[in-house]
Amino acid sequence: MVAALFIIPCFFQGIWPRLKDSTSILIGLFLFFALYAYFTVGCGPIGDKQMEHFVKVILIILLTDRIVNTKKQLFLLIVTVGFSLCYHSADFGIYSLMQGGSVLYDNASLTGTFSGSNAFALGTATLIFFMFFAVQGLNLASLDITPNWSKEGIGKKALQAIGFVLIIGSIYLVISIFSRGSALAMACGMLLWVLLQQNRIKLIMIGIPVLIIGLLVAPLPEGYAERMQTVFAEDEERDNSAESRPHFWNTALLMLDTYSMGVGPGCFKAYYDEFDITQGSYGSMRSVHSSHFQIISEIGYMGIIIWVSLIVVTYWKLWAVRKKALKEKVFDDTQKYYLGLSNAFLCALTTFWLGGSFYELAHAEIIWLIFIVAVIAKRLQENEGNSEIEIDTLDKNEN
Repeated sequence: MVAALFIIPCFFQGIWPRLKDSTSILIGLFLFFALYAYFTVGCGPIGDKQMEHFVKVILIILLTDRIVNTKKQLFLLIVTVGFSLCYHSADFGIYSLMQGGSVLYDNASLTGTFSGSNAFALGTATLIFFMFFAVQGLNLASLDITPNWSKEGIGKKALQAIGFVLIIGSIYLVISIFSRGSALAMACGMLLWVLLQQNRIKLIMIGIPVLIIGLLVAPLPEGYAERMQTVFAEDEERDNSAESRPHFWNTALLMLDTYSMGVGPGCFKAYYDEFDITQGSYGSMRSVHSSHFQIISEIGYMGIIIWVSLIVVTYWKLWAVRKKALKEKVFDDTQKYYLGLSNAFLCALTTFWLGGSFYELAHAEIIWLIFIVAVIAKRLQENEGNSEIEIDTLDKNEN
């Protein structure tokens, strides 16, 4: 369906990936080394399925850079992706809240990319910031990025209320799932978002009492405080889940020693038993429980170099977009758009690489979408400046 509805029509229309930007080139190189690991090592049907999925993800991401050419298109893309997950996460979160703080660990999950509670929690924690930008976009009436009925009055207030509910429900979903890494990453991302705001002092002054009231009023799931405390516990006090992660990460390094170019996308589980020095103490065919160690074991040395480079380059591009928006002489809705977008995606990227340290989701769509949104935002912002220069030149010529 994906190929039929998007990729193939793009190719027939002459729309091909644009491998001129540093991020796009790095993504292309990552795909090359993923294919190299797949063909030289691989792991049979499991690897075949993961490789097929990843090729489609990369093609869609690179083609998205070609077809998103306006602020409105980019805004609608972000809203659609954010809403598509946060609708479900808010549904679960509000249900848990109405039940007095029911525990959804192992009971809240979708299928596909978000099959499994930890994947659902990490995806939700990351995409919450998409919704932050979506809600802020409702105030940018002059840009015409939202329907006319949503620019003011009841329509605008209704959408803002819906966005607020989606954000609150999604935050509570991450809490009720008991995903410690995702919860801590989400908290760090939200703190960063506040610090990036121009009115940060006001937000902090308002946010502290609101947070205190929220903690007093909203019920936490039973045992949540004890669960979170295990993150900082001594080795002998950690639960089995926290204790096992360093072992899985060490297993990834053992794979790297043998397969320097990686075992292929999705193949860590298939090779786990072969490199498990505990002889099955933590079970068989286990997951690596880290996006970064997933890259190390499955794509090898070149994979992790490109992965780190992509994260660094994306931070740089988002920061450049933010800096340029703040330096403009006229701080209008256009500059607010780029400032809000860069702030939101800096926080989304931070949340993912922190939370992704404890769960493998490196081949999923979320992080690759963040990479390419930074590319699109920087390109659109630069084109804004070029357009202004062209207009000024035309005006002078006419005069």
